[in-house]
Amino acid sequence: MTTVYLHIGMPKTGSTSLQKFLFANRSQLLEEGYLYPITGTKKIGQIWDRYSHNSLSKQLETKHDVWEQLQQEIEISKAQNIVISSEFFTYPKRFFDNTNSIKKIRTYLQNYSVKIIIYLRDQVDFLQSLYAQMIKSNLQDSSIKIMIEKEKFRCYYYSMLERWSFVFGLENILVRVFEKEQLKNANL
Repeated sequence: MTTVYLHIGMPKTGSTSLQKFLFANRSQLLEEGYLYPITGTKKIGQIWDRYSHNSLSKQLETKHDVWEQLQQEIEISKAQNIVISSEFFTYPKRFFDNTNSIKKIRTYLQNYSVKIIIYLRDQVDFLQSLYAQMIKSNLQDSSIKIMIEKEKFRCYYYSMLERWSFVFGLENILVRVFEKEQLKNANL
């Protein structure tokens, strides 16, 4: 059975670097039986949309054709391992509040064995890094206290993982700690 490895983030855990690597090495990965689909990526736009599958998350509620296109690409490729990556599967609050969106993903991927991969970072480090990125990108003009109040829901890891494991099964959730000393060769 084909296995889908669904990398769901979290933000600030090296996702963009991982996605750039996977995208740049699509041909070599396919030769080894791993498909990093083009469906769900964008040719233009923000860098995080070009290499990731953010469109799959963003269009989960509205456009079902992108998921149908993904299934077609998987079938045509004949790859036995599929890697999908987007931190937007954990970013919108809907993935923290209930299981409805997660159940939709399960429905779209019902013909595959699915493994959820997530990297977690210490919450204080995560919020500091997120704030620094928001300041650098001119996305934040208020104090860190205000930003924390707005973004703290993202730090409720247990609650989020509970929802994902409810839908996909605890045995299919692969949690990794994002700390350099715990990563193999200090790499993702």
